[in-house]
Amino acid sequence: MRIAFHFPRLASGGVEKMRIVLATELLSRGIQVDFVLCQASGEYLDQVPAGVRVIDLKASRTLNSVFPLVRYLNRERPDRLVSSLGPQNIVAIVASRLSRAKTPVYVTQHNALSRQASNETMAQRVVPILYRWLLPRADGVIAVSRGIAIDMAARCAVPLERIQVVYNPAYSGVSAETGEPSLPEGVTRYVLAIGRLVEQKAYPDLLAAFATVAREDAGLDLLVLGNGPLLADLEELARELGIERRVHFLGFVKNPAAYLAGCSVFVLSSRYEGFGNVIVEALSVGAKVVSTRCDFGPDEILADGKYGVLVPVGDQSALAVAMRDALDSDADRASLIARAKEFSPGTVTANYLRVLGCGQ
Repeated sequence: MRIAFHFPRLASGGVEKMRIVLATELLSRGIQVDFVLCQASGEYLDQVPAGVRVIDLKASRTLNSVFPLVRYLNRERPDRLVSSLGPQNIVAIVASRLSRAKTPVYVTQHNALSRQASNETMAQRVVPILYRWLLPRADGVIAVSRGIAIDMAARCAVPLERIQVVYNPAYSGVSAETGEPSLPEGVTRYVLAIGRLVEQKAYPDLLAAFATVAREDAGLDLLVLGNGPLLADLEELARELGIERRVHFLGFVKNPAAYLAGCSVFVLSSRYEGFGNVIVEALSVGAKVVSTRCDFGPDEILADGKYGVLVPVGDQSALAVAMRDALDSDADRASLIARAKEFSPGTVTANYLRVLGCGQ
């Protein structure tokens, strides 16, 4: 049995990280795995598990990957093709129908189409239109949260019962020995945020909320892990808010477990998500979580507030209050870790294999 995963590259994103976790679990079950990439590049390239074949389609953009993907399918004939992200899903469906191999193709939706259509590139905005025509030609449709499935059905006129929900294998399994984080000089207590520095993550809301909390708590800092195009803008905003000495942008960190284990509270301020892998990672080490109740994922992971605090999107005052309350509260770490384990790689892999009809 060989399963091929098609996605753009091994960049520092949640999709890429989850595919690495899933591949590791599949290999342990004796299933062969190919990563079929538009370009074999990215921050996670050196973390590909031994045994995974990396296929470089050498496509400068997604559209150019159609015929290289057809050639791969004709030559290698994998048992299943699983694609991720809208444009790649479109390409995978087209390529599977053009190829002689007729490999069953399963498309995975990771983010809200309703949000991407208004906030992302032209390629993302046309995805819902093309989905209406092409999704019926896929052998299976997977969404990473119930909210994404509902949004997808509404936007693309796909029967909801045809969309299978399979959560991401985001449990890190590192609740014990995590090592020590490399903290900036003078930092002892900190709020932590993780994610790319892009509009979706709403970091200006987080900075404004932290500025409010910081005025009352002189010993608290904010650490942000992630790269992105808004770094200069966010640094300027920190200066305007007078917190530039207490906000630290540390860049991309491949394994943030030590930072999560050491934080006073983890905060997700996003405008929208598809699932929210990093929330599960935070719960994995027993970290307290504050998140926006954004579309989609955080409310499902946190069980509508049972395992963390949920606040309205864009409400900086509510975010500040929630952060302050979380800092002053005690956490039932065992309960948080137990919740995270519900998203373990073994459980999720079994769900994937069931959806793919692989019989394991």
